[in-house]
Amino acid sequence: MEALRVIDHRNQLLPAKTIELRGRDEIESYLRAVASVNFDFQVPYDTFPTPQVSVALLDADGRVLVATWIGQSWFGGSELRRMPRARKRLRRLTVDERARLPEALGLEP
Repeated sequence: MEALRVIDHRNQLLPAKTIELRGRDEIESYLRAVASVNFDFQVPYDTFPTPQVSVALLDADGRVLVATWIGQSWFGGSELRRMPRARKRLRRLTVDERARLPEALGLEP
């Protein structure tokens, strides 16, 4: 893993803000937060909801390995290296879980 590309599109009145996190501690902070909610995923039966924050884990060549999304009350992801079999999955978040994920990226909740 080389970097996290973070797209924050929570404020719909402004263009999305994109940042890249390359520091090992920054990347590991987010991965720890993801590990804490990495259970009880479901495949949605209809359309996937619109995320507020999109996060891509990139390899050294800039290819996306894993994509994750943070919604208003949900977290989702897809392991892209398993395409075309990869499926988008999501789970509901508690208020505390929802606050931890953006904070791990250095974003305000």
